[in-house]
Amino acid sequence: MSSEWSRCQTADHVKVAALGQTVRWHKDCILPFRAAIKLASRTEYGKWLLGRKELWDVQTYACREVRGGSGHSEHSHPVALDVRPGSNPMRDDGILITDYDRFGLDDGEAFVNAFIWCGFRSGIAYYTIPEKTRSYLAQNGKKIRDGRVDPMHFEFAHDKQWIEKNRDYLEDILEETEAPTWYAVITRRFDGTNIAHCKDIDQLVNAVFKIGRGSGGYYTNFSVPKG
Repeated sequence: MSSEWSRCQTADHVKVAALGQTVRWHKDCILPFRAAIKLASRTEYGKWLLGRKELWDVQTYACREVRGGSGHSEHSHPVALDVRPGSNPMRDDGILITDYDRFGLDDGEAFVNAFIWCGFRSGIAYYTIPEKTRSYLAQNGKKIRDGRVDPMHFEFAHDKQWIEKNRDYLEDILEETEAPTWYAVITRRFDGTNIAHCKDIDQLVNAVFKIGRGSGGYYTNFSVPKG
């Protein structure tokens, strides 16, 4: 979505607090960024970053090309951030090394998904489906794909139209009045497709009964934000 945002034009940037740092972000994309930071700050990992206030823990703006590739980086707009590069390194061998699970797998999943729920792509495997996060983090230290993994990296994956469509949801997050979560979301393992959204235990039981065993493997995520 690079065409949506001016490149290397600091006049289009705003300074915003983010997990213990003050960083630059593109003014036209500030709403999803602030909402993501709000959700991330509720996790133990996010609180830890807030307490550290280390200069290089959160990095955003850099007017540069993509490392090891062609074209410019999303950091040059900026609509991308890197979190603790030394502990969440980019690698080209597909091996995931991350400390997002520092406070447990549940907390790590919540931190990464804070960004995905607000329209970001995770560099862990360049995906936008939050249901995939847990399975990736569970393989910390192992090869999760062929080619590059970049767990430090989060980039906004949509355009201005998406922001307007989801404005109420994002503003509700900032006002801490976001819509209730789904009680559970059932997801098919092999492709990450959501099979059913359940608002309570009765809907979950009925969904599991209807899906049965013939549809292939699936897993259930509990307490997933609507939106």
